[in-house]
Amino acid sequence: MLGVVADRSANLGTVAYEMTLFAGRAGNALTPRLIVELKNAVQQ
Repeated sequence: MLGVVADRSANLGTVAYEMTLFAGRAGNALTPRLIVELKNAVQQ
């Protein structure tokens, strides 16, 4: 899941496009183990 905070004046198409690019780039670095570690860190 990916969340974004944007101003009301933001172009939603551009935001969605940039989110897609980021997810594609970051997805390769996010191993299942790292995802679990990050989720646990947020919940504490």
